Amino acid sequence: MYVYIKQPGIVCLLCWLCLSCTLQRTEHPALRQAGYLMEEHADSAFSLLKSISSLIGMTPEDKADYALLLAEAADKNGCSLLPCDSLLNLALHVYHEEAKEHAIALLYKGKVQQEMENYADALKSYRMALESFPPIHVILLEGVCI
Repeated sequence: MYVYIKQPGIVCLLCWLCLSCTLQRTEHPALRQAGYLMEEHADSAFSLLKSISSLIGMTPEDKADYALLLAEAADKNGCSLLPCDSLLNLALHVYHEEAKEHAIALLYKGKVQQEMENYADALKSYRMALESFPPIHVILLEGVCI
């Protein structure tokens, strides 16, 4: 009987340790608000994102999210994506290659390269996006990036 009670106690302890060791991602409040605004008020989202004066203190994931949101807002407002270039490189390093966000970062990277008239690299980025996340063709067909 003692062994029976001891084993569930160990299992509970291990579960508690596992749950307490997982990091809960806390998104930057301005990023969350920009995400909400993006669909219907891309200009407001763009202004909000540009008002963030420093990325110091943000997690790498928040910086990557900032890069994608800024690129999307700039694209939706018809602005140049060139200022997003180095941020998109950061996003490509942060997101796992099989994540949807990685594919979207590749699409925006391709658009930056296209804007710089580097068409060979742009096509390579677009192809990598399609290969890394096959459902991305739906995004391409909706005209998000090309």
